[in-house]
Formats: sequence, structure tokens, C-alpha cells
Amino acid sequence: MSSATDCRWILVVPDDFISSGRAWPRRWALSRVLDRGISRDLGIRRPIDVIGWAITGHASASTEWPPGPVCWRAEFDSEAPLGALRMDPVNLSAGPRGLCVSPPATLGVTEHEAVRIVRAVTESLEGGALGLRMGSAQRWYGALPDVPDGAWWAPQEIAGQPVLDYLPAGDSGAGVRKLLNEIQVILHQAPENLSRRERGVAEINSVWPWGWAARGLTRVGAQVAHAHSEDPYAVGLSTLAGVDHRSDVGGPGDLDGGGVVVPDPARMSDPAWLEHRWCRPLVRALARGRIDRLGVAVGSGCLYELTRRNLRRFWRTSGRTSA
Repeated sequence: MSSATDCRWILVVPDDFISSGRAWPRRWALSRVLDRGISRDLGIRRPIDVIGWAITGHASASTEWPPGPVCWRAEFDSEAPLGALRMDPVNLSAGPRGLCVSPPATLGVTEHEAVRIVRAVTESLEGGALGLRMGSAQRWYGALPDVPDGAWWAPQEIAGQPVLDYLPAGDSGAGVRKLLNEIQVILHQAPENLSRRERGVAEINSVWPWGWAARGLTRVGAQVAHAHSEDPYAVGLSTLAGVDHRSDVGGPGDLDGGGVVVPDPARMSDPAWLEHRWCRPLVRALARGRIDRLGVAVGSGCLYELTRRNLRRFWRTSGRTSA
């Protein structure tokens, strides 16, 4: 971790964004970070933990600050109830090793579908057993009286894997598994899924429980003063840590105290946006001594970090194009 006096800025990007880097022009600031910076493994394998590390400096952030209550805070601008967890819409389909999960991003869930399905599930469950709420078309939430004791996995982490290996096990998970069966019956009968079947589109035939807290949230510290993101985990964690939060579209602005940028995934299809909006101004600030470090952290836990000293290593390249 950098010293307390360092002013560090960190861009958090997905792995496939970096894999496209060979096509970036060498003159780009993004190319300089990857070519001339020092790379190291953060010892993290969960993308959500990389966001947590960037904000807090803690290498296993989601263990202490689980996504259920943290994202709830961001989505609904309120304290999460006890037992809050993510219950995202997914598709379960037969695979060679059993039922496999397709995460929300692959389903094209519309807001209209999400609103109607969430309402149908909430009204059908006896006694409001879940209290299902919608943060967005792809992000749903619930609150259970008893959450499982075991570990959880985000749906994108286990895409294509047999779900029985990842469902909550034992007595503490029995209630969740029973609830999922009830929800699947409701979803099978939903008009929105009937329409999807007729169109040959993958159904929203289950929800996936993850991100629960086995205990109350602990105090959150921060290694930066600013966070620029619309990601609910980044927003919620920034709120809990007292970090100034802004949109990801405006550019650096105030540099003092360091910051974290977690761009919207939709923007990652255009590396020029990140180059001109964020990376180029930050490399310029690094060269002028206004910040001390600039890092690019990828979802698999690798950090590329540039300082003023290694910014001068112009001879370092990674076989990029000469455009």
C-alpha cells in the first residue's frame, strides 16, 4: 500500500479490456501505464474485491463489507435491513454437469419485465417472505430473517458451472433453497417468461442469492478521497467510508487525496473514452507532480502502477502498434 502522504489514483477495469491493449497506440497514456508501470498481483481474484481494495486498501473487502447491504445503501439511499442480500435474475439451463447459471448481463432483462416480475414474486410469496426489491433491471435485492452461514458467489463468477455446487448448503441454507424453489414456480408461470419462450429467448427462471452479511458491517476506512463511479458497490462503499462520490463521466476535477474510477461497463467498449476522459489528464498530472501514482487495476487482481520515475522509461514497450 502507498504511504499516507501519497496521492494515488486508480482506474478499475475488466480483464478483457486489458487484453485488447495491444491494439492501443503506443503514444496513449493507457499504453504508458501498462508498458512503463510496475505490475504486481494484489492477491485478489474477485472483481468486486478489486473495487473494494481500490477504495479501502483492504484486500478482501467483500468479506467485511458484503455487496448485499453495501449495494442496498447505494440503490435505495437507506440503511440495509438485517439479512439484506442480492437476488439477481438469472437463467438456469441444463448443462453437461447439471443445471448451469447464466448471469443477468446475458439475459437482456428490460425494466418493464423486471418491474412486473418483481411485483409478481412479492405478491405471491406467503407473508412477504423475501421483500424483493429492484435496484435496476439486472440488480434485485431481498431481505431474509436468516441468512446462510457459508460463502457466496456472484452469478458472473459461476457462469456455466453446476449451480448445486454453489447453493447454500446445510441446515442454514435449507430455507434459501426452499424459497428458490417457490420463486422458480412463480417465474415459470409469469407472462413475461411465456413471451420469452415464444420468442426463443432465455427465460428469467430463477434468482440467485449472493452477497449476504453473516454479521454486521464493520467500520470502513479509505485510502482515497474521491470515487467516480455509478457501480452500486463502489457508491455504497464510498458512502460508508465518507469518500466524496461523483459520476464517472466528468473527469478528474479535484486531485487532492487521490481517487478511484470505476467506469460503467458500457463505456469499456470504447477505450478512447477512458484514454481522453481519464487516463490522459491523470498521466499529465503525474508528470507535473500533482499526483504521485497512477494505477490500472484489473478484475483478476493485477495492478499496473506508474510513478513519475518510471514514467520516463520510454524504452519499455509491449509490442503495441505504432499508430
